[in-house]
Amino acid sequence: MLINVSEVMRPVFSNCVDENDNTAETVQVMLTGKVNIIPVMEGDRAVGIIRSIDLFNIIGELLE
Repeated sequence: MLINVSEVMRPVFSNCVDENDNTAETVQVMLTGKVNIIPVMEGDRAVGIIRSIDLFNIIGELLE
């Protein structure tokens, strides 16, 4: 049985962060939204994405 992508996708802007948000806020958005990738916004414009692996890399660098 084939399932359409629309049946399993999540809305693009349901979980996003502002480019000036800190990493702790970003982790909170990811955890509460149960997502691994979220858009980064500048006002009403998407300017990038951040992935959970990006945050893990930052934490790893802080622990060195």
